[in-house]
Amino acid sequence: MRHYHESGKCCGANSHREALNFDKLPASILIIGAGAIGVEFATIFGYCGVKVTLVEMLPSILPEIRDEKIIHTIQESLKSQGITVLVGNKVDNITITQKEVITSLSGGEQFLTDKVLVACGRVPNSDGFESLGLKMDGHRIIVDKHMRTNIPHIYASGDVTGPPLLAHKASKEGVIAAENASGLESRMDYNSIPNCIFSYPEIACVGKFESELDESMVGEYQFGGTGKALCIGEPKGFVKVVANKEGKVKGVQIIGPHAVDLIGIGVIGVKKGLSANELGELIYPHPTLSECLKEAFLDVGDRAIHKI
Repeated sequence: MRHYHESGKCCGANSHREALNFDKLPASILIIGAGAIGVEFATIFGYCGVKVTLVEMLPSILPEIRDEKIIHTIQESLKSQGITVLVGNKVDNITITQKEVITSLSGGEQFLTDKVLVACGRVPNSDGFESLGLKMDGHRIIVDKHMRTNIPHIYASGDVTGPPLLAHKASKEGVIAAENASGLESRMDYNSIPNCIFSYPEIACVGKFESELDESMVGEYQFGGTGKALCIGEPKGFVKVVANKEGKVKGVQIIGPHAVDLIGIGVIGVKKGLSANELGELIYPHPTLSECLKEAFLDVGDRAIHKI
């Protein structure tokens, strides 16, 4: 019999890496942590018919998504998939026996499942860098926007520079570091990094949320208003565009079919400082899901003609 305590290391519970190597699907699983990884694996296992319980110690799932409507939409979707979501609960203890895993929560509830998946996020692996004299902030190597450290001719990129811990962010940082090390002057733009959650439905965001701007103009359009979404049977979800009072696009959020593929249009708008009107006046192919973006951009100025 093995135990896991909230204050200690996990002994016997699985990480998301190990979950990819299960020999067979468990009948039930409890997932600790309802960030991106936890929600993604919840929908994966739920789709496969596994009974899923998702536990989050914070008052809401996906704390990185600062939009209440998106959170409500994904919570309703998880519920419809038969996934139990418990927020505001910490795991006090896990007991692993030969037959089952017993998980005790701070709220007094106890769950018996075949597996437990720990999806509480990651910490950069920067062991040993302190000995080089690099300036650190906890596990994070401090760099400027040129990816330079405090030591001349030493650059850093990727997860060791801190969040967001995303592959495409790390790749771009690597390019910026290499260009500056080669004598070019390149700067990293952290405001236009897309955040993608491969859940069901998919979620993708870039730039600012509405709650992060003092004065904003907002456009929104439902996927149910596009013929393509109806044809593929995926009408749920929406696109939200957040612009400043001058109409410049500052953020785009999408929840729905192929959100992670569509967010690239929002990245361009945020990166280049384009107006919602400029992006809305482009000709988008029909019938495609991208028309949802067009209508959302136009809706910033109350010009959407197909709004439902």
